[in-house]
Amino acid sequence: MTAVPAPEVTVKATPPLPEPAPQAKIETPKKEAIPCPITEPTASFVPLAPSVSLPAPATPESKPAIQAEEKKPTTQPLFTGRVEHTPDLDKPARLRQNKGMLSVHDIANRELLDLVPYEPGKPVDDVARELGLDPASIIKLASNENPLGPSPLAQAAMRDAVDKVHFYPDGGGFHLRNAIAKSFGLGRENVVLGNGSNEIIELLFHTFTRPGIHEIVTTRYAFAVYTLMAQLFGVHAIVVDDVDFTPDLTAMLRAVTPQTRLIFLASPNNPTGTRVTNEALEAFLRDLPPHVIAVLDEAYYEFLDNPPDTVGQVRAGAQVVLMRTFSKIQGLAGLRIGYGLAPMEIADLLQRARQPFNANSIAQAGAMAGLADLDHQRKTKAITDEGRRVVEEAFARMGLKYVPSSANFVLVNVGDGGEVFKRLMKKGIIVRSMVSYHLPEYIRVSIGTPEQNARFLAELPGALEGLVKVTTP
Repeated sequence: MTAVPAPEVTVKATPPLPEPAPQAKIETPKKEAIPCPITEPTASFVPLAPSVSLPAPATPESKPAIQAEEKKPTTQPLFTGRVEHTPDLDKPARLRQNKGMLSVHDIANRELLDLVPYEPGKPVDDVARELGLDPASIIKLASNENPLGPSPLAQAAMRDAVDKVHFYPDGGGFHLRNAIAKSFGLGRENVVLGNGSNEIIELLFHTFTRPGIHEIVTTRYAFAVYTLMAQLFGVHAIVVDDVDFTPDLTAMLRAVTPQTRLIFLASPNNPTGTRVTNEALEAFLRDLPPHVIAVLDEAYYEFLDNPPDTVGQVRAGAQVVLMRTFSKIQGLAGLRIGYGLAPMEIADLLQRARQPFNANSIAQAGAMAGLADLDHQRKTKAITDEGRRVVEEAFARMGLKYVPSSANFVLVNVGDGGEVFKRLMKKGIIVRSMVSYHLPEYIRVSIGTPEQNARFLAELPGALEGLVKVTTP
């Protein structure tokens, strides 16, 4: 109590002096922040401070500069985001001086204020309400969901589980973790459950990063949540350019610094659908330094014909975390249930960061049954493989540029993704505009049932009118 008056006397003695000093402290980090030259994805994924002028969107004139960077990679890591400390607001005298003048934004996490929330696919109910359409007439090809719906076995298990929802779920996920471990030849201690695989990403940041100190490495057209989470945790993100929409593993390794703790790689990658070869992935993991955790996002792993043996890396004790989900091939996206596979030492640390009861009882029951429903998984892969072939061949006949996919969606250039999204939505077809990924000319279309694919392809030429030249058979 006796220490409190001292700062007050000092402030009263020199009333104008405290103001300039905090301004200098706040402005310095902003000047030091280095915007990534890869402006399009960086500005969207990890926005800079409002006071920093963002570079203009990419133009034909700016493309040669980017190509020059690819030919001659810089040896200096490219950072995105910023970490701003405001020590002036931590001083009791400053707080008293600003009493009645502070807003909640003055005391909020600075990185959170600049965060642009993740933009999910448009829900069917929203489209029906906005456009006055019958929900039953709308098809959603926007979020890479299972066109066959949830596993029948999972549906039955979930109905049975409803009778017991007055009990808390199994906080340790004993039965589900055992089932997952058994299916991959691992132990329960290698499995971490998450509220969707997104929670595994959050647990990794809690476990291995500290704000203003550590870094992550990711790729230009990677899943947006990696860099959004980095910003939320006050961690620098190093964004590495892709080659033909495919992660450049050599460049990713070159971007690693002593401060790097996590390196994110999705294969197949969302939203591009591309994958890296098994040989390249094996070499990549072998060359990673020991202070870096390789986070392999394998949400679309089950759609691969020749998947890599990444589970073998877990068995061997490599510095790796595999992220898997029940949202795709099992068709349980609405349950928000996923999991991580990791060596015991890593998994144990992630378990400590996990919230209790993070996987609800209905989700655990549905996931366990869905995991065992191999017939539903085979049917899903078959309808996806055939649908993807039909859609890609149709794009080729129309003369549209698309990215050959290894997942359950295809990225295609339609001239103006935002406009085509709107035109198709008016027809009751929801696709995903790639404007938020700084691919404004593209849409991403999920593979649906044969009937849904046919309807989409029938409506697409009309939606492209005046935007891109379409070749007619």
